[in-house]
Amino acid sequence: MKPVDKIIIVGGGTSGWCAAALFSLDFDVILIDKEKGERVGVGEATLLNFSSFMNRCGFPSHSWMNEIDATFKGGILFKNWKTMNEDIWHPFLDSEFGKSKTSLINLWSKCQDLDFKKYACGLYELSMNRYIHPEYQNNSYAFHIDCNLLVKFIQNQLTNRITHIQSDVKKVIRNEDGSVQRLVLANEMNISGDLYLDCTGFKRLLSSNSDIISLRDRLFCDTAIACHVEYENEEIEFNPYVTCEAVDHGWIWQIPTQSRLGTGLVFNRSITDPEDAKKYFIDYWNSRISYDQLKVLDWSPFYTKNAWNHNVVSIGLSNGFIEPLESTGLALIFYGIEQLHEQIMVGKYHITDLSIYNALMENTFETCVDFINMHYFDNQREGKFWDFVRDTHIMNDSHQYYMNQMSSPITKSKDRGIFSGFNWYTWMIQLGHSIVPKNNGVSVEESKVYLEEFYKKTNSI
Repeated sequence: MKPVDKIIIVGGGTSGWCAAALFSLDFDVILIDKEKGERVGVGEATLLNFSSFMNRCGFPSHSWMNEIDATFKGGILFKNWKTMNEDIWHPFLDSEFGKSKTSLINLWSKCQDLDFKKYACGLYELSMNRYIHPEYQNNSYAFHIDCNLLVKFIQNQLTNRITHIQSDVKKVIRNEDGSVQRLVLANEMNISGDLYLDCTGFKRLLSSNSDIISLRDRLFCDTAIACHVEYENEEIEFNPYVTCEAVDHGWIWQIPTQSRLGTGLVFNRSITDPEDAKKYFIDYWNSRISYDQLKVLDWSPFYTKNAWNHNVVSIGLSNGFIEPLESTGLALIFYGIEQLHEQIMVGKYHITDLSIYNALMENTFETCVDFINMHYFDNQREGKFWDFVRDTHIMNDSHQYYMNQMSSPITKSKDRGIFSGFNWYTWMIQLGHSIVPKNNGVSVEESKVYLEEFYKKTNSI
């Protein structure tokens, strides 16, 4: 067993400060951040684990909502996704009914004459009408936030909880087995601890490059043009959901925070030149944005097979990045931090804890990749990007698994990682997969009554 008393976090971005927020409750934390930070902060969207993570760190929602420019997120509207004028709605809300605890989708499988978005996708019409349902705020809404403001908020909260050193890491001194012995900083300080968290992003300053798993053969995007957009018509643009609209070169996100929109065009740079993408993006916004505002973000989709290696744990972008679709970036940060906390919360760890943590992170990344990959299945849009998607897309094992579930009267499915069977079914039905009526002990008539009741309940405030 190896003791953990002092944790050294290298990197002062979202992952570094969020890790500091949780670990400083139980450990001595030193956070090393370079003197001049480089943060993008174009508006980010969270999943349901954000609010619970903040609560766990001692930050109730009333303390941060306004401080980080947060707004409610009831789901994601994928505009013109499979074809033009055909939208997909992906909500968080999935309710259960009756003694059988059957879901909206199981009920709808017996009443497929009803509109799927309205009756089987919670909060759809309410969200389209820009209302927040007060009853579901605590368990069925995530948030749109400004990560720059989130970092500032956490910094202010941790003034007396951690040691914050602003200096570049000049050299990493390692032991013979590859573990980190100490860090030599540009200010000539030598820093050592029991566990080191690499939160340095794609630089991966402390991490090994020997176990990187490339995802280029399974994902389609590797670049984004991003910026802020000031509200022009807030009544229309200030929505309680993220918009992801399929366009010729890929797709465009819109994330409404309290003060402005965060937006970006996601594409493949081997198909679309970034300069062409910039021109297209400016035209898309009717010149409401300027060339000088645009930031080019590029990545090579990957994850690290061994996120925890010796006494170094890769968190956030150091551990991997898929693509912006479905807001997995922040969700994987919080998941990685919380799972690590579970392994070391007793103040020590065993070699088996590394194996458990690495298996959890690998499985979670794999299932997220499979879920994102499924979004591009059988897309009928035109353009070089979408031609590339059709030519290279291969149905993955998880997709095949859930497709088999839909074609049989099985009511329970495996919930894998961040996204459950509910998420898969919601998407697959709207992509055109057929579903067999489920044998859930509820009659067709009862199913319609339940769906009608739920529709009325979630569309009244």
